[in-house]
Amino acid sequence: MTKFRSNRFDLVITDRAMPEISGDELAASIKEIEPNKPVIMLTGFADLLTETGRRSENVDLIVSKPARLEDLRKAILKVMPKLKRRDSQLNARSSSRPTAESSFSRK
Repeated sequence: MTKFRSNRFDLVITDRAMPEISGDELAASIKEIEPNKPVIMLTGFADLLTETGRRSENVDLIVSKPARLEDLRKAILKVMPKLKRRDSQLNARSSSRPTAESSFSRK
């Protein structure tokens, strides 16, 4: 989480089973900070998660392991609309804010 907080990422790709924190816990922490950040999770248990309905609400997409490069490419393309929506929202917010120049311009 330290790296996430101190850097800018467009999306997060994580494994479900990790030594210090689970992918589900990581996804939940990320969504607390940035709810619109896309999270893709790799797991060897994708079928089991789907069958049992235990899919994390904080994960946008699950990719089965072993994942091929093509699988990751497709997953990233699937979350791209979410990235584009987020970027357009950020652009709309920043364009509606007064700039330093407009605040000090004479009328």
